[in-house]
Amino acid sequence: MTKLADDRSIIAIDPNPRGLAFVFFENGMLLDWGTRRGDGDECALLQRLLERYKADVLVLEDPEVPRAERRPRVRQLLGLLAQTARHQGVRVVAVSRFAVRREWAERGLTRKHAVAESIGAMFPEIEPLVPRKRKVFRSEEARTEIFDAASLVLHAFGVVPG
Repeated sequence: MTKLADDRSIIAIDPNPRGLAFVFFENGMLLDWGTRRGDGDECALLQRLLERYKADVLVLEDPEVPRAERRPRVRQLLGLLAQTARHQGVRVVAVSRFAVRREWAERGLTRKHAVAESIGAMFPEIEPLVPRKRKVFRSEEARTEIFDAASLVLHAFGVVPG
């Protein structure tokens, strides 16, 4: 089982069309994860998550980096989520999705499924959630975003994947 070197309460989120996917770490250990429906108000949803988990740090994707591939609406949402967290006194760590992908690719993991399997091996508690390989004609499973959020934390806090 992998443990972060940072003992603070850390929550990472990954916004998606269904709402927010999140992972929560405290004392370096993965304690909770999931997806929550936003119903159009992701900022209120984030406030509830921050209050529930008493997070010290929020990790999310950096929408301002040059290689950000998000649409303008999602870039704006990421900015609003960061602002919401800062107003609650939570430190925000923004991570480049491109840098995360590059780090995984350096380890030979270029597919989301392979990354999810690697994260599942690092954290046995979420290993059963690793989605099956996606067929071209299927949409991505909702739980895939949980691994995207975990990937942001691992990159932000320098945990070298297996």
